[in-house]
Formats: sequence, structure tokens, C-alpha cells
Amino acid sequence: MRIFIHIISAFGAIAVFLIPGMNLSLFLWNILPFATASGLTEIINRSRDSSSQKIPFSLKMCNICGVTGFNFLQSFFITAWITDFSRIKTGASTASLAFIFIPAYSLTAGIIGSLIGFAIGIIIEKNTYKREKIVKNTGSRNEKEQKISRQAISNKNFTDEISIRGGARTGLFNVTFPFAKLIISQNKLELNIFILGKFIFSSKDVISIEPYVLIPFLGQGIKINHSVKSYDSEIIFWTFNNPQELIEKINETGFSDKFYKPLDGQQKKSPKIGDWK
Repeated sequence: MRIFIHIISAFGAIAVFLIPGMNLSLFLWNILPFATASGLTEIINRSRDSSSQKIPFSLKMCNICGVTGFNFLQSFFITAWITDFSRIKTGASTASLAFIFIPAYSLTAGIIGSLIGFAIGIIIEKNTYKREKIVKNTGSRNEKEQKISRQAISNKNFTDEISIRGGARTGLFNVTFPFAKLIISQNKLELNIFILGKFIFSSKDVISIEPYVLIPFLGQGIKINHSVKSYDSEIIFWTFNNPQELIEKINETGFSDKFYKPLDGQQKKSPKIGDWK
């Protein structure tokens, strides 16, 4: 399949000098092969592994860049061949101009094409995660849990919702501030990560939430331990806020039934910070 893509790219570039307005034609002809090669290579990778989130993002980028680089070199050598052809017909001066401007057009087309291919990869990435999340997270709490939740609500005024900007890490993928957003309400914990999309958890999905400090202030946050098999086992939300204070805010939303305050007359025991087990 990839060889077929490269053949199409080569014939498209070779056909350029047969079309009036060679420079503009070369520019247009190169965008399509670059975008096609990058986008279809991403689709090919997807079809090889149904658990697409296991493909490291770095490898996908290397693949896209590799295909883009291959096509650019191919275009450059074809440009040199066209230059030789024009030297025979029109002389060295025209050939020199062609050798300067045509690669510039090819480089511009390569950048645009690689961005188009990367955008196609992002769309595929987000749609893949969305389908998997729908399959894994469509279930709702059973009737007993809903009764417990309603009882808890009647005995405590919870914070409606908290929303915090920060960074995030899941598996090999890491984004910095402010390309991640944590949204927590009583019913769900939602983590929006740039490119990867949304990670949604119910209180049943979350096993524990712990303070996580790699570097004070610059590399600190919370670690979400969960039971959703379609997500990476380690998900970290980076924040400039104090991790323990953030966990206190999460407790205040009533996200988990395990941390509701007991009714009056019962023994009151405040949950410890980070004690989500």
C-alpha cells in the first residue's frame, strides 16, 4: 500500500512539467501526495492494531515525518530531473531559476501536506478514543448506588463542579499547561487532553487519587488510579495548585460515595487527604 502511495506521488510530480504553469502545478500536485501519504499511513497503522491507543504517539509522529521526508526527497530529485530537461530546452539561466524556486514550492507543499496528514491522524485518534469510551463507559449506577447518592446529597451541600486547567500525562504522551482540563462533579471525573480527547470516569471506575510530586511546583499534581482497561493504567494531571488542596476540592464535590460525611449521631471520621482506597 505504501509503495502504491509513493508511485502515485512520483507520477503526480513527473506529470507536472506537462501541464501549463509548471510552478503552480508542482505546488498543487505535491500537496495531494504528501497529505495522502501521511494520512493513509496513519490509517494503515490503525488497521493493524485494534487497540490503537497502545501505539506510542512518538512512533506515529516518526512515521508521518518519515513518509513526508521520503516524498520531499523524491520531489527534490524529480525537480532536479525537470531542471536538466529545461536546461536542454531553454538554457542554464532558466534552469537555475527553476532549481531555486521549484524546491521552495516543494518544501512549502511538504509542510502544508504534513500538517494535513497530521490533522487526519488527530481526527482518527479522537474518534477512536471516543468509540472506545462509549463502549466502556455507557453503564450507569445501579439502583442501590443511586439511592445512596440521593441520601448523601440530602445531607451535604456539595460543590456543583470544579474545573482546573493544567497538564496531563497518560502512557508515553505528555502535555504541558494549559493543554489539559480537569472537570469534576458529583457524577463524573472528566479529563480533557489536547489531541487525545476526553477521559471520563465514574466513581466506580476510580480506585484512588493520590498526590503526585515529581518536581515541586513545576512537576506536581494528582495520580488517578482506575479500573478502565481501555485507558492507560497511569494517568497524571499536572497542576500548579497544591495536590492535597486539589484532593480536598475533589472531596467537596461528592464525586465518590465513599467520602460522604456520616449522618448526625453517627461517628464522624474525616477522610485523610489522598486516602481514596
